[in-house]
Amino acid sequence: MARKKVNITSVDDFLEKLSAAIEAKEKARVPQTVDELMPHIADKIIEMKTRGFTDRDICETLANVDVDVSLKSIRTYVNRFKDNKVSRRTAPRKTTTEATEATPAQTTPKVAPAAPKKTFTPSSPIINNPAPLDDA
Repeated sequence: MARKKVNITSVDDFLEKLSAAIEAKEKARVPQTVDELMPHIADKIIEMKTRGFTDRDICETLANVDVDVSLKSIRTYVNRFKDNKVSRRTAPRKTTTEATEATPAQTTPKVAPAAPKKTFTPSSPIINNPAPLDDA
């Protein structure tokens, strides 16, 4: 690993500049998919729903501005927005204490161990007799 010198006056100034650069980079990033775009326009979609727009109207409006999204996807996103869940992947999970308090303790039924498999044993032993010779 190369050890190059850095040209900074103080670590605090450097961290501030780095944070500003990261924020500028994130603001400049354009969503590439519908799933990335939806959190940015969630407020507008909710506003359209409160004004009486149907899901089909929202779908057509988005199609007019070159966002191709299906009606089923619009319904899915609207339901997520109603539940204040912009993305299922970012939904907070319950902690272990909340999960144990919310559900009563369940006991698992004890299962008897499986019986050993029975192997087939013939009643008469197999005798290896040589094949009969042809008299030619």
